Amino acid sequence: MIRKLTFILLGISSYLIGISQGIRLENDIKGERLMNIIDVSQMPKSPQFTSIKFTDSRSLCDTLMKNYNSLSDKDQFEASYFINQYNYFYPDLQTNGSVQSVDSNFYSYSNESSNSNIIKFREPVLKYFYSNPHHFYSFQSRNFSIHIDPIVNLSLGHDKASDSNFFQNTRGARVSGYIDKKVYFFSQILENQTIFPAYVNEYIKDNQAIPGNGFYKPFNSKVVKSIDGWDYLNASGYMGFNVSKSVSLDFGHGRHFIGNGIRSLLLSDFANNYFYLKLNTKVWIFQYQNIFAELSAYSHRNQSGDVLIPKKYFATHYLSLKPLPQLEIGLFESVIFSRENHFELQYLNPIIFYRSIEQALGSPDNAMLGLNANVNLFKTAKVYGQVVVDEFKLNELGTGWFGNKVGFQLGGSYYNAFNVKGFDIKVESNIVRPFTYAQSRPIPTFPQYSITSYSHGNQALAHPLGANFKEYILKLSYQLNPKIYSELTYINYSKGRDDVDQNNGGNILLNTDTAISMKVYGYNIGDGLKDKVNYLNWLVSYEIMPNLNIDLNSVYRHSTLSKSIGKKELFSGNLGIRYNITPTKFEF
Repeated sequence: MIRKLTFILLGISSYLIGISQGIRLENDIKGERLMNIIDVSQMPKSPQFTSIKFTDSRSLCDTLMKNYNSLSDKDQFEASYFINQYNYFYPDLQTNGSVQSVDSNFYSYSNESSNSNIIKFREPVLKYFYSNPHHFYSFQSRNFSIHIDPIVNLSLGHDKASDSNFFQNTRGARVSGYIDKKVYFFSQILENQTIFPAYVNEYIKDNQAIPGNGFYKPFNSKVVKSIDGWDYLNASGYMGFNVSKSVSLDFGHGRHFIGNGIRSLLLSDFANNYFYLKLNTKVWIFQYQNIFAELSAYSHRNQSGDVLIPKKYFATHYLSLKPLPQLEIGLFESVIFSRENHFELQYLNPIIFYRSIEQALGSPDNAMLGLNANVNLFKTAKVYGQVVVDEFKLNELGTGWFGNKVGFQLGGSYYNAFNVKGFDIKVESNIVRPFTYAQSRPIPTFPQYSITSYSHGNQALAHPLGANFKEYILKLSYQLNPKIYSELTYINYSKGRDDVDQNNGGNILLNTDTAISMKVYGYNIGDGLKDKVNYLNWLVSYEIMPNLNIDLNSVYRHSTLSKSIGKKELFSGNLGIRYNITPTKFEF
C-alpha cells in the first residue's frame, strides 16, 4: 500500500512541478467546468487543484491540450473554444489550425493533438481586427502579446408583481497580455447605469452598497422621464510576475474565491474589488496561496464630502494538498486587523499560523480558521464541503452562546448527468450561526460598526447572506448545442434579521457589544425576524458569435418576513444582449 501511494504521489508531482502562472479565469464558467471535468474523470495527464476559483488560464490551456482526445465531442468543442479565448502565444502555428510543439517553456503540447484543428485563425477584418475570432484586436510575438476587447451589457426587464421596469446599461473595455512570457497583466473598466429590482434596492438601502461594486451615485435619465437608478464605475486590474516555474506574484485590484461551491464560507467574490498582493505556489502535491489586502472599513455612503474612508487590513493563507488524484484537502486561515489604518507587519510571514501571532501580540484581531475538502466519485461526480470557525468553545455547545461562531457547507456536482453530455447538476446547503464573521471592536467614527468584521465596504467577504441563516441551492445547467446554453437556479433560505433595537447576529457589520449587552446565551439560527425566501432564476442564452450573447432571463422571488412586515414578491422577465461579459445576477 505504501509503495502504491508513493507511486501515486510521484506521478502527481511529475505533472505539477514546473507549472507557472498567468492570466486568471475572470468568471469563466466554461473554463471552470472543463477544469472540473478533467479532475472528476481523473484523466492521467494533469491532476487539477479545483478549490481556488479564478485559477490560472495558462496551465489549464496546457492541460486541455494534453487531454483533448480523452474529452467527449461536446467537451472537445468547449475546450477548443476556451483555448482560443486564452490564446496568447501561438505565433508559430500554421494557419490551417494544426498544432505544433511550440515553445516548450510556455506551452508543451503532445503530438496526439497535432491534427485536432484546435487553434483557430482567420483573415483579419479591415486588416487588424478579429484575426482571433474571440478578440476584437490581438497582437502576438515571441516577447509580447495583447488582447483588447470592448464590453457591452444591455438589458431591459419588467417586474409584473410591482408593474415596474428595470434595466442594465454597461459599457467598458478589457486589456490583457504578456511581456517576455513571464510578466502578465489584466485591466478592465466598466461604466454602469442601472435600475435594479426592488429587493436589490432594499439591499442597497440597508447596506449602503451595490453588490460587487464600490462608489455609486443617483442616476436620472435626461432622455426618458421617470427613470431613476444608480450610476457606478467598476475597475479591476493586476500585474503578475512568474518568480519561478512554481511561484507567481500578483499585485492589483480584484476579488478571490476559495471553494468548490456556488457559495464560499471562506472567501468569495461577492464584495467589491480590493487592493491586494497575492503569492501563489504550486509544487508537488501542494498549492499554497497568500493574500494580503487593504479593505474599506465602511461604505463611502456612510459619510459626506470628500473624506478618506478608514482602511482595515486583511491577510489569509490557504494550503491545498492533493494526496490522491481524487481527493483535495485545503486548510484556510485569515485575520482582519483591529487597528484602523495600520498594517501589522508580523502578518507578512507567509507560513506561520495567524492565531499564534495574534496571541503573541496580545491583539484583538479577528482570526478565523477553515477547512475545504472535495472528493471525486465514479469519474462523474464531486462531493465538497467547508467548515469555518470564527470562535468556538466545546463546553458551550448547546447553550446558544453568542461566541460559538461557526458555519458549514455540504454540496455535490454531477457532470454529464445520466450520460447526457453537457447536462450538469449541482446541489448545495449552507448553514451559518449568528454572529459568525462579526466582532466587537468598534470603528471610532461609527461605533455601531466593527472594524474587524469580515467585510469590505459594507459587503460580506464570504457568504452574501452574512450569518444567522440556513440555505439550500439547486442548479441545473445544460449546453444544448454550441450556440444554446440554459441554466435553472433555485434557492431557498431562512434568515434571522434584526428586530427593533435587537442585534440577532445576522448583520455581520454590527459591533457585537450591541447584542451581548442584552444577553449572552440563547442565540439560535433563525432568531429574530424570520425572512423566508424562495428564489428561482431561469436563463437561456444564445451565442451569435464568440462572446456575443442574447439572453432571456426570468426571475421569481418570494420573501415572507415575520410580524407585520408582510410578503414581498418579484416576478420578472428580462431580455438583454452582452459582449465579453458574464450575466449579471443577484442570487440572494
